[in-house]
Amino acid sequence: MFEETEARGGPITAGAVRTRLVTGRSILRVKSWASGFAKCDSTFTIANVELPSKVGATAAGELQVFCTGPSDWLIIAPGQLSSAARGAIEAGCACHGLALADLSSALAVFEITGTASRQVLIKGCGLDLDPRVFVHPQCARTRLGQVAVLIATDGEESFNLYVARSHRQWLGDWLHDAALEFR
Repeated sequence: MFEETEARGGPITAGAVRTRLVTGRSILRVKSWASGFAKCDSTFTIANVELPSKVGATAAGELQVFCTGPSDWLIIAPGQLSSAARGAIEAGCACHGLALADLSSALAVFEITGTASRQVLIKGCGLDLDPRVFVHPQCARTRLGQVAVLIATDGEESFNLYVARSHRQWLGDWLHDAALEFR
């Protein structure tokens, strides 16, 4: 959770919305820059997880995978990856000619939950977040509060926001302000 010193007023907790900073996740980016790779009809499995091929699709299991673009994925682990899991991911990437980058220290993750979570996000986001359109499980790159984020559903009324760590303070303050009316 982000503390008073990290964002104005600290975490927002109300019946309608709750926001908090999530720490301790392992975040890996897997990408191919090979010509024609994105048009390939093959499916790829890394560490026993099939990488979704449709942009915006997610795959859940021991590892969560977001397809953030053609031949571009984020692999999320809830904690520190074991050396065996990391080795399996590295081997899978090498097998398919994919590049791997550890973004665990580069991205901050906010969780926003509650019945008003969509209303808070709608205030600063151009996506159609109607629950009939932006359904669980789904992810999308967009701008929120003037910064680039990846929004991923984590349930019907729960979202995870992945943002560059350098924008953590700004987004935390923005979420705080946007959620004030739901206190």
